[in-house]
Amino acid sequence: MGFGVIPNILCAEIFPTCVRGLCIAICALTYWIGDIIITYSFPVMLSCIGFAGVFGIYVVGCIISWTFVYLKVPETKGMPLEVISEFFAAGVKPASDN
Repeated sequence: MGFGVIPNILCAEIFPTCVRGLCIAICALTYWIGDIIITYSFPVMLSCIGFAGVFGIYVVGCIISWTFVYLKVPETKGMPLEVISEFFAAGVKPASDN
């Protein structure tokens, strides 16, 4: 609902190289299925609950998604892929920049 290419970039970073291709394919399939669901449900929802209601639902979804990303997805900027793979395998949270 508003992430753009971020899911594709994140999926390319979090999986180990031995299964990365398959996992990226599954992530892309999931992303496109979600996109199709939103595309086809939009006109139905628009006729039922109106413009403000549809975008209100989208706003709530984006806020929930943003909160999840903020709390659960670690920053990987500047890390090589090998370190990122070890990082996700260990389940460690990054040190705070504060």
